[in-house]
Amino acid sequence: MSTLGSEGSEGSEGSEGSEGSEGFKSAEDRNSYVPAITRITTREGVVGAWKKPLVTPPNYKCEPGTLDLWSPWVRQRVLEAELMTGLIYDEVPGRVSLQYRADQVHPLITITRPEPEDFVAQLEWVNNYASLRFERNEEIRVQRTKFLPYFAMVGVLHPDRMPRTVELLRLLIGVTGTIHYRIKHALACRRPIEYSPQVQPMISTPGHGSLPSGHATEAFTAALALDALVRHARVSLHSGEEVAPTIPNFNPSDPFTVQLLRIAERIAINRQVAGVHFPVDSVAGMVLAQSVSEFHVARCFKGKPVPRMMDGRGFRGDFSYSDVLESNYKRLPAAPGQPGVIGSDDVIHVERHEMDIKPSLLLRHLWCQAVVECARVLGPGQGQP
Repeated sequence: MSTLGSEGSEGSEGSEGSEGSEGFKSAEDRNSYVPAITRITTREGVVGAWKKPLVTPPNYKCEPGTLDLWSPWVRQRVLEAELMTGLIYDEVPGRVSLQYRADQVHPLITITRPEPEDFVAQLEWVNNYASLRFERNEEIRVQRTKFLPYFAMVGVLHPDRMPRTVELLRLLIGVTGTIHYRIKHALACRRPIEYSPQVQPMISTPGHGSLPSGHATEAFTAALALDALVRHARVSLHSGEEVAPTIPNFNPSDPFTVQLLRIAERIAINRQVAGVHFPVDSVAGMVLAQSVSEFHVARCFKGKPVPRMMDGRGFRGDFSYSDVLESNYKRLPAAPGQPGVIGSDDVIHVERHEMDIKPSLLLRHLWCQAVVECARVLGPGQGQP
């Protein structure tokens, strides 16, 4: 079993990061387990007469570095709480906004769900994708519960050589899972199987809403976070600093970035092939991942996220990561009394103003450890400004 992901129950399908703490915990227990009776008898044989300690150790320092003293699953719980602090959801029927509240309110993303007829129009895409089920059967089955090993194929993610990087990605994926489940609940969209008996998914349909796709959200969050780590590691190598003070801008044409995005896109589309998601679910998932990953990077080190909006009403077409990056999707004209939330026929709208979000010292500690690992694996010849 890969240490980058472990088998989970079908009910938790799509949240690779959320199972990470139990995976860490069980590994720790396996490595340290001996029968309790042997500990008792060993102590009885060696402890001797009780003596008062000669030295009283001080308490640990209250600083980010103390995280390294705790078990991995404890670190994950601490950092999950840190990363989720300040995130709130503002919702009305059919629409939800994810916001971050600190010194002021930062609107990260607003999503308006498609109308039922929009989902019905998407069924033709779902039916067409079914022709790929035999070809992608094994991928789909494995990706129900784990997908990080697929990103390891690009060569910059190894569980033994890069434990802090894997830990960071699991943390970000786990928090992202909590976010998208909350948004799924707020939008309450039906699955393809509920619109037509001919969909007949090749796997069991998960017991939660369809939009946004959790696999798309988590896969693109992992891809974008790993891409940011590598960009940071490259510039650190170029500057000669252990951790450079800034992260270069996202470059969608970088060969490494292209492969990460293609892997995430394939993971998302596989859910459409399986018959459990619509293309618009994947579009919403990637847009959410863009906003969430920008927020994650800002909280973990430095960055200025931009607000996004997605209005799924009148959506037509298929999912493509390049179309999401370029905001190419157009809506059908809104029905009377239903003006677009964006005020135009754009499905996706990206604001121009940047938000100033203060980083967390706890999260920054783990991020910097991951950057150092990435730089060590990349090697000096991979430095880039």
